[in-house]
Amino acid sequence: MRNQGLQLGTPVIILSVVVVILVAGFAYDFATTTSQISNLNSQVSTLNSQVASLEQSGESLCVQLPSLKTLLSNVTSTLQSQVQSDRSIIATLNSTKPSGYSGMMATLNSQISNDLRTFDQIFSVIGAPSISGSSGNGTNPCATFQSVQASHEHT
Repeated sequence: MRNQGLQLGTPVIILSVVVVILVAGFAYDFATTTSQISNLNSQVSTLNSQVASLEQSGESLCVQLPSLKTLLSNVTSTLQSQVQSDRSIIATLNSTKPSGYSGMMATLNSQISNDLRTFDQIFSVIGAPSISGSSGNGTNPCATFQSVQASHEHT
């Protein structure tokens, strides 16, 4: 009889051990998942704060952009005049062809071309007219920012 009781007790003990192991595993998974959720919530909070800061910076930039475009237009006009003046001087020097000036003229022409390319690239970023007369890339960074911001608010 004692053997039968022992035989019945063994499966109960094994089952109890399995249940304890499963409960411990679930408790560990729950604790780990809870910790991960807390970390993710903290990261979301940080990202939301960064987005809000970027939105404020974008709004500030868009408020200042019209005056910046006016300033760049004035700078562009001044630089166009300077480049034209330099080209006139180069043309005059080339027509008289003084000794040693042909190398300098090639260098000056190269520098003017490089300057024009640089200004074109800078002005194309904000869509302002450049020194060489191109009108930029036609994009309005504030319109892009505002459309992204609006779509962000609807989500």
